[in-house]
Amino acid sequence: MKRFLYGFAAAAALFPMSWAQAQISYSFLETALTVHEADTSLAQDQDGIGLAFRGSYEVMPILQVFGGVRFADFDDVNLQTTLVEAGVGTHYDFSETKSVFANVSVLTADVEIDDPVLGTLSADDDGYGISVGYREINHTPMEFWVSIDHVALNDSDTSET
Repeated sequence: MKRFLYGFAAAAALFPMSWAQAQISYSFLETALTVHEADTSLAQDQDGIGLAFRGSYEVMPILQVFGGVRFADFDDVNLQTTLVEAGVGTHYDFSETKSVFANVSVLTADVEIDDPVLGTLSADDDGYGISVGYREINHTPMEFWVSIDHVALNDSDTSET
């Protein structure tokens, strides 16, 4: 998995593509290379790398549906995580280049670790997510996107900015 992720990152760097539009759209497909750091009770924090795939489709001028999947693989331990999400959202466009949004989603998370002594251990959990944010695009291939996300799983409750 790590070789695939590093290969994907190298290929993406060699072939930059710009599909930026002059206006914000809530119908899109995107791929991202993600970097993770996990605070653990082990001697050191664990660093990882992953991929995220996400898509959204605007079904009405103020309503979109979306879904995505994120994978992560951590370096020093044989640990893999997966998060799958699907939901619905609404947005308000201030102009062609500025928008605010709110999303609600259902999600499932899976963690799997291969330990030489204990064997393969895994855990999964289901929950929901709530997100509010702001998007702005200019006439270059850059988009500014900031959000506050709250994820509640059955056994945990976390927030991200």
